[in-house]
Amino acid sequence: MKLEKEFIVFPNPSSGKVTIRFNNFKTNIPRKMEISDEMGRRLREFNLSDMTNQFDFNLSSLPGSVYFIRVFYDNGILVEKLFKR
Repeated sequence: MKLEKEFIVFPNPSSGKVTIRFNNFKTNIPRKMEISDEMGRRLREFNLSDMTNQFDFNLSSLPGSVYFIRVFYDNGILVEKLFKR
């Protein structure tokens, strides 16, 4: 299965609150999500096994920068940039 545009991140850029909406939730279930900084340091980790097709989280405690959202599926990993103001 091709992992392409499996989720969208909004708003992007964000001032803190972020929503991720998963597009093919019934056929390709996300297992875990990590937020990391530009240096690759993992800042947050979320278990996604008990969620619906949408996940909300807050990054207001982090400084303005570029962050990377990594979503882990059974058949691969997708990465999306998130800009925090």
